[in-house]
Amino acid sequence: MGAYEYTAVDARGKTRKGLLEGDSDRLVRRRLRDDGLVPLSVNEVDRRAVRSARGPAGESSRLGKRISGEDVSLFTRLLATLLKSGLPIDEALRAIADQTDRRPLKRAVLAVRSRINEGHSLGDAMAQLGRQLPDIYVATVQAGEQTKHLPLVLERLADFLEIRQQVRQKVKLALIYPIVLTAVSIAVVIGLLIYVIPEVTQIFDSVDRELPGITRALISTSDFLRANALIVLGAFIAAGFGLRMLWSNPRSRKVLDALMLRIPLLNGMVINSNAGQFTRTLAVLLDGGVELLEALRIGSRAVSNSTIRAGIETAIPRVTEGESLHQSLRGTQALPALTLHLVGSGEASGELVKMLNTAADAHDRQLSTQLGVLLGLLEPALILFMGGTILVIVLAILLPIFELNQLL
Repeated sequence: MGAYEYTAVDARGKTRKGLLEGDSDRLVRRRLRDDGLVPLSVNEVDRRAVRSARGPAGESSRLGKRISGEDVSLFTRLLATLLKSGLPIDEALRAIADQTDRRPLKRAVLAVRSRINEGHSLGDAMAQLGRQLPDIYVATVQAGEQTKHLPLVLERLADFLEIRQQVRQKVKLALIYPIVLTAVSIAVVIGLLIYVIPEVTQIFDSVDRELPGITRALISTSDFLRANALIVLGAFIAAGFGLRMLWSNPRSRKVLDALMLRIPLLNGMVINSNAGQFTRTLAVLLDGGVELLEALRIGSRAVSNSTIRAGIETAIPRVTEGESLHQSLRGTQALPALTLHLVGSGEASGELVKMLNTAADAHDRQLSTQLGVLLGLLEPALILFMGGTILVIVLAILLPIFELNQLL
């Protein structure tokens, strides 16, 4: 039985789209007609997904829209719960597909279920989704199947994904206020310069006396913005696209990543974020039964900063040669002393996974503290900037008025 994506028209002429399971597209069409719908198109999702996932390396899956991190986390938790209750994988996947209304997730779940019905393992079926799932996901599931502890491994994987989502959500929520405040401040200043200043400064047109420099600069800026508003807007948009291109280009990204490690306060946040991500990923993989070398390769890819990632990757050959993980990572200088100390303690005591999780928790706490400090500095700085800008505008208007009053 496969999954089919359909487009149909109901009795009111409204177009409806969805997913149905069936043995053939003919049976799916018949089922749609029985439900009072006129099928326009019925396409099997699974084969198209498998073909796209087998595309060239590095090409993202074309199984519709990419699954969000929140959906992946929810799916993992549901699957772990259903499997732990004794439900077969096939029925568990069908229950999740029937329950969810997220189309990207439903497509992926039905595609995986179809592959399992063809005789593939859960890990292999998930691997066919290409980049819909992170590397750690497929490797951990495959290891869990080999060790016969799949429900437990999925529970730990769900914990990992939920913690990662919480950290990302915390960072996003923390940045909303300064971003909104900055945008409002810029909009207010531009609005004053374009609409308010020209009206106020009309009283200076008949004055023969030379205006103060700050007033002349304000009027010139206002005139420039009014005459070139579209050019200025285009420049802002072009700058945004330019920064995005710099960030996505591997060469410029390396320069930016190295630069972020040199900026005070920001470097600590980058280090803690990447170290926490690496240690938690490594802990989940090792706890799931993945070999150390493979866990290191996957864990290094979870690091977003290219400078730190390159340092971790240099430790892999040294581990291959028999050197301990602690000594290999110490030689790279890619991770902070706290992480190295806990890794060494974990190797010595035989509790490496526990120590890696401890390190990840410590880095997450430090990241939260540093984020709070950064926001504590940003908020008053933005308020001072806004107040200072308004003060300059007010002075530029009042100074010539005071001078005129003195002449009268």
